[in-house]
Amino acid sequence: MHAEGHSRAGPLAGFVARHERALIVAWLGACAVAVVVMGVWGLALNGAEKAVDAWDERWVKELDDAQALLEAGHSATALALLERLDRDCPATFVKHRQDRERERLLALLGTALQQEGKKRRTLETFQRAVAFDPKNFANHFRLAQAARELGESDVAKAGYEAVLAIHPTHAPSAAALADMAFDAGNYAPVVDVFERYIGAWQLETVHLSLGETRVALDLVVDGLAHELEVPASVAEGWKGVVRLDTHGYSARLERIELCPPLRAGEAGRREALVLTPGEEWLALGGTFDERYELSATERGAAIVSPEVTVPQGASLVRVRLALFRSIPGEFWFEAEKAYFNKLKVPRWRELLPRIRRGGAPEAGTVFED
Repeated sequence: MHAEGHSRAGPLAGFVARHERALIVAWLGACAVAVVVMGVWGLALNGAEKAVDAWDERWVKELDDAQALLEAGHSATALALLERLDRDCPATFVKHRQDRERERLLALLGTALQQEGKKRRTLETFQRAVAFDPKNFANHFRLAQAARELGESDVAKAGYEAVLAIHPTHAPSAAALADMAFDAGNYAPVVDVFERYIGAWQLETVHLSLGETRVALDLVVDGLAHELEVPASVAEGWKGVVRLDTHGYSARLERIELCPPLRAGEAGRREALVLTPGEEWLALGGTFDERYELSATERGAAIVSPEVTVPQGASLVRVRLALFRSIPGEFWFEAEKAYFNKLKVPRWRELLPRIRRGGAPEAGTVFED
C-alpha cells in the first residue's frame, strides 16, 4: 500500500520539481494582476462615489436656488425648477441619503403650486409629503394649512388633529381647530381643544447660568410652581449675574437658593443665599408684570438678576419655578368666550392661575435639533 501511494504522488512531485521556477513566476504574476484589478476596482468605486456626490451637490444647489426664487416671489420660475427636480429625484421612501432634501422639495413644490393657484395639485403634493413621512408633524401641518386656505375644511381638521396626535403641544394647530369651531358658532369643540392642549403633558429643559456655570433644569410645563435641586459649582467669592433662560416660555421665578458646599467638621450645610426677582432684575425677550412674572415674546426670553456676590460659593442650586404654556391671544379670547357660553365658568376660573396669555410662538411648538 505504501508503494502504491508513493507511485501516485511521484508524477506530481516530479512535475513540481521540474517546473518549480515557472510555477513561482506564475504565482507572483497572478498576485500582481490581483493587486492591479483591486486597485482599478477601488479607483472606479471611488470615482463613482465622487460622481454621485457631485450629482447630489448639484441637485441640492438647484433646490436651494428654487427656494430662493420662491422666497423672492418668483413662484412660476421656482415651480418649473421644482417640477423638474421632482421628476429627476422623486421622493419615494424615507431613509434615503437625501430624504430631508426630498421632503423639503415636496414642501416647496406644494407652496409654489398653491401660490400659482393650482388647488388640486397643491393638496396632492402635500398629501405626498404626508405619505413620505407620516411621523413628521410638519407635513400634516402644511397640508392642514393649505387645505384650510383652499376651503377644504374636513381635510384641514383632519390634518390639525394628526399634528396634535404626534405633537399635542403644537399651539398653532390647537388654535386653528378652536378658531374653525368658533367661526362656525360651535363652542363645545373649542373647550375640548383647549382642555386637551392645556392638559397635554410636557417636560421642558430651561437653563440657569452663573458665569461659566450652566445647569439644566427639567420642568413640567403646567403653570404650577415646582422646586428643583441640582448640583452646581460656584467658587467662593464669585461675583456676577444669574440668568434663567426660559426658551420662550412665560415664567414665574419664585426664588433661587445658592447652597454652600459641605465642609469637614461642620454639621449640616451653611445658610443658603436666597435670590428673588425684584425691581433691579431684567426681563429679556419679554416683559415683567407687577409680580415680576416674565411674559415672554421671543425664543430668547430670560430673567436676569443684578450683580450678586456669593461669598461662600455653592455646590447646590435650588430653584422654585413655574412655566406657562404658550397661548396666542385669539386662542385665549375664543376659549374664554366658549367656557362662558357653555356655562363652564367655574372651570375657567380654576384654570386661570395656571395659564397665561402669550408666550413666544415657538415655545412648545418646535423641537430642538
